[in-house]
Amino acid sequence: RNHPPTTSNTIPMRAIICLFAWIAHTSSFVIRSTALHACRITQPSPDDAADMGMREWPQQVQSGTWQESCADGDVLTRYVLDGTGTLRVDGEAAQTVAPGTLVEVTDAAQLVWEASSDEMILLTPSFEEGGKLIFVALGLLVLSVALIVGTS
Repeated sequence: RNHPPTTSNTIPMRAIICLFAWIAHTSSFVIRSTALHACRITQPSPDDAADMGMREWPQQVQSGTWQESCADGDVLTRYVLDGTGTLRVDGEAAQTVAPGTLVEVTDAAQLVWEASSDEMILLTPSFEEGGKLIFVALGLLVLSVALIVGTS
């Protein structure tokens, strides 16, 4: 026996549709929230910084405004050694950074730095830009060849 839908039958259907809409809205919120948490800004103690090997990290001197990006699956780490400024990650509210600030990005993100002091000195755990490393390696190779040829 087929009966036309009644109000009692349509209310649960509306509730299910509302539930799916809420889940879809909540899921997109969680994804955005997770992306925001892909950047951690902390203030490690000097002992913790030394334990991470920061004394050996190369320096970058920056001034004004500059941008960096971190690709999905990469890790970008910066430690503010000197200077003050702000950092925006993916267009979110600016975070103040000062000496002793550690920034760790573990997901795809766009970073915009702005130095409020004359310059900022940042430490990085390695040469993260492969182009610079290749340029340095080629320069050393050319210098080595020139020295070998010059002493022959």
